[in-house]
Amino acid sequence: MQIFKNVRIRQALSLAFNVAIVVLTWYSVLLLIFGDESGNMTLGSQTFRYFTNLSNILVAVTASLLIPFNINSLLSGKDEIPLWALLTKFVGTVSVTVTFLTVVLFLGPTMGWEIMFAGPCLFLHLITPLLAILSFVLLESNLKIKFPYSFLGLAPTFVYSLIYLFTVAVTKVWPDFYGFTFGGKMWTIPLSLLAMYIATYAFSLGLWKLHNLCEKRLLH
Repeated sequence: MQIFKNVRIRQALSLAFNVAIVVLTWYSVLLLIFGDESGNMTLGSQTFRYFTNLSNILVAVTASLLIPFNINSLLSGKDEIPLWALLTKFVGTVSVTVTFLTVVLFLGPTMGWEIMFAGPCLFLHLITPLLAILSFVLLESNLKIKFPYSFLGLAPTFVYSLIYLFTVAVTKVWPDFYGFTFGGKMWTIPLSLLAMYIATYAFSLGLWKLHNLCEKRLLH
């Protein structure tokens, strides 16, 4: 792991990963809007109702924020990524980790693996989340993140859950496409929400721990 001690190598890899995240995300989203293969999602403007796409767009935006600092770091030979930018990437990475692990642990087993990785879903469900996780943990460990910031990872899931609850259970303008009511059993919604909050924070805590472990062991 000595290679990661070299700032320019690490920042060059981080830059490559962040550019890939941005390009693959927007490529995939455009395919869902204008293409004809959607995997388990609806094509057109309705594609923006899925947490998968929103989480990938979020991590793409946070990755794009890091790109100028990656370039500055390459030029200066010093880590230039500030804490605020690192924290935005952390939040985005947690959100796509939720997407990735929800597919692996819940949607894949219940709805079928083939549809989960069809077309642009291969990038949105698998490749982009892995790029975000690897870059955040291994390549952007220039600053230690304090424990209270680990709770920031809950924000995207919490906000989306309120929207999902309102549109599925209250106004009923969305179908329960994630199956969290298990066939219309509304009493399961609080249990599903609690499970998602616990799982999301577990993912957030795990990423926080791995990031700080790499910051300690790889850079010092």
